[in-house]
Order: sequence, then C-alpha cells, then structure tokens
Amino acid sequence: MSGQAGDELHGAQEGEESHAPVPDQVRVASETQLVQRTFENHHRSVVRIFVKGGKRNTLGTGFVVHHDGATCLVLTCYHTFQGFDQGHGDLQISVNFSGMADDVPAQVFRSTANRDLVLLRVLGDLPSCYPPVVFSDEMNVSGRDVVMIGFFGVDSASMLVEPGASRGRIMGEPVVKQAEPICEHIISNYTIESGTSGGPIFMEDEVVGVNAVVDIGKVAAISVRTVKSVLMSWIEGNNGQDIKIPDMLRLIASKAPRIERSAEVCSSSARSTGESTT
Repeated sequence: MSGQAGDELHGAQEGEESHAPVPDQVRVASETQLVQRTFENHHRSVVRIFVKGGKRNTLGTGFVVHHDGATCLVLTCYHTFQGFDQGHGDLQISVNFSGMADDVPAQVFRSTANRDLVLLRVLGDLPSCYPPVVFSDEMNVSGRDVVMIGFFGVDSASMLVEPGASRGRIMGEPVVKQAEPICEHIISNYTIESGTSGGPIFMEDEVVGVNAVVDIGKVAAISVRTVKSVLMSWIEGNNGQDIKIPDMLRLIASKAPRIERSAEVCSSSARSTGESTT
C-alpha cells in the first residue's frame, strides 16, 4: 500500500471525532436522491385525471404513453371510472398536465374492466414537452427499488397541480391473478393514498407497473407484461406477432380520428424540473 493511500485511511487525527456518514445516513440520502431524480425526470409525463358524471366525481392519476403531436394517449386504471355510465352524455373526463393552468378534455379510447386498464385520448391542444414514458423489458424485478409518481390525497376540491413521489421496493416475483388472458400484479411497499391509482411505477427511469390496488396487505401494480397483453388485444387484425409497446401504441393511435391542433409551446413552468416532491 502506498504512503498516500495510508495517509487517506488515517486522515482523522487521533482524538478527533469522525464525521463520516453512518450506513443508515448513506442509505437515506441515496433513497432521497432516487426519489428526487425520478420525479424531476418524469413528473411532466404524469397527469391528474378528473371524472365527473351526474352528482358524482372522482380523481386519479395517469401517465402519457403515446404523444406524436397528433394523438396523445394516457394510461390509467379502469376502477377510477367504475360507477359512471360511460355512455351517458353527462360524463366529463379531463386531465391536467404539469404547469398547465387549465384542464384538457379527454375521452375513454380503449378499456378493459377485467384487467383494470383504460387508455384515454386527450382531446385538447398539448405542447410537445409532455413526453411518453418508456416501459421496461426487465423480467427480474424482485427486490428492486421503485418510485411511484401520483397525485396524493386529492379530492374534488383539491387545487393540487403537481404530483408527488413515493419510494418502495418490489417484494417478490409477480403474482399471477389470472392466467389467460394474463393478469399479474407486482407487490411493493411504496406509500399510496386516494388519488394515486393509475400512477406509473418507475425502476431506473423505466415503467415496470401501473399502481392499482391494495393486495394481501401490500400495494399492487399491474405489470408491464399485463399492459403489453392488453395493448395486443386492442390491435385489430393482430396475428400474434410480438410487437414492442411503442409500436403497438402507434397502431392503436392510428385508429383515432385526427384532431386539428394549434401550435403550442411549453411555458417556463411546464419546462421547469425544480418542483419538490410531496
């Protein structure tokens, strides 16, 4: 060992108190950085969903999965819409994006009650600074750290316009709830509240699940494998070939009637990544 290395190892003089972080402090700092980094990188892809019909209303979370300038699609949970008559003329759906003062109208484009997923189509003008998420292809997720982004504790009177983030860990291998068509849950221990259903679960900047329900005492997310199976079922004329999620979403979006949109740019507040987590 060189003398320089030895000096570094014994840099604290005898009798001095060492201020080196203890392992727990290092872990907490690392977890905090993970949450902050994930939030800053992805909160612009997460939307607040407002559903109103008759005398009822509810709020949830969704996230952008496709945005090509002509069509913007948002994925969320079906149970947010349970109890509403989707064929009723009074049903109103809107989404709110980070930094936007006004809600944007949306409609149910595709849905599956059995596997608790809904694809919304955004109808209003939308700047390009709200990017779609990237889905993970990782199969080995047990024990991995994840971050859920969603709108915590919102209600019909809430003025909350920015989501929050919660860190957790995947507790084991996906739990198969239904074999055919596939429906499986990823069980984790991140924190959820009313309003977070439909929020994306990020692992290393890619989505591994959709926050859904409480299952066996833990929170459960719909797996990417399930999402892919559902999207495949929504593609008309699919012959069973394996298609990547972005390509499936492009095919699904191509079936949407075109909407003429005005050119928009992002405001400074929408571009900002300096918001704090809640």
